[in-house]
Amino acid sequence: MGYIAKADFVKGLVQLNNSNEIIVDKYCATSRQETFAAGDVTDVPYKQAVISPGQGSIAALSAYNYIQKLKGGKSSPVKAD
Repeated sequence: MGYIAKADFVKGLVQLNNSNEIIVDKYCATSRQETFAAGDVTDVPYKQAVISPGQGSIAALSAYNYIQKLKGGKSSPVKAD
């Protein structure tokens, strides 16, 4: 726990910002297809204990929807697009 993101293990795999945080979109998708990230290691501005679990839920639903799309199935009705 701290204010320094420890994302060296994904360097070269996904895009990082100048603070060494993983850049994600609103669905927690990274610059690499099939790869999602959540928590304090992302570039989300607020590093709070209550934010990480919510972001983890978003990443999990996004990964589920991605897999469903690959299988030709229905995605979660939660996702708007």
